[in-house]
Amino acid sequence: GAWINDPPRANATVTSLAFVSPSNFYFSRILNVFKRLGKHYKAFDVQFVVVARGERFFPFSESATKELIQTAGYALPVYLDPLSQYAYLWKAYADPAVNLVLQNGKVLSFDATTFDPVSLEKTIARLLKEAGATNLPTREFPGEGETKSCGHSQTIYLGSRFHRAWMPFSTIIDSRWL
Repeated sequence: GAWINDPPRANATVTSLAFVSPSNFYFSRILNVFKRLGKHYKAFDVQFVVVARGERFFPFSESATKELIQTAGYALPVYLDPLSQYAYLWKAYADPAVNLVLQNGKVLSFDATTFDPVSLEKTIARLLKEAGATNLPTREFPGEGETKSCGHSQTIYLGSRFHRAWMPFSTIIDSRWL
């Protein structure tokens, strides 16, 4: 494999490490989220690293991956892992897989195959506080119920009205969606 952009620093307080295939729709999302969080937490020694891993039966093109990263304006470290060898060392079999690696070597893994920026950022903030960081910035990705009200009312549909709004052609049997 080869590095796109500079390789990561050693001994960062927290390193967020994502293993994701460039053919997965999460690839661009993770690049965008990591770029935002990288700017947001730069002063707190948090780094964000993406491992562009190959996927069985999907072609892996280094040139297309480099072009995608350049087009996205992504300047953080990306490791090209076309055969997923590095990903398998980390037991990152699912795509995407996101880990937080602490300075002491402890690794926190997130639910594979999903990527939730809210829970990732909450965990990063908690780890920084535990490491003694103060004056953390307001979170970049607030969770539901954590945003300020703008004074406009919202209509929330529950039950059958919710069901008809979101799945008008499905059938309900015994109170379950099919």
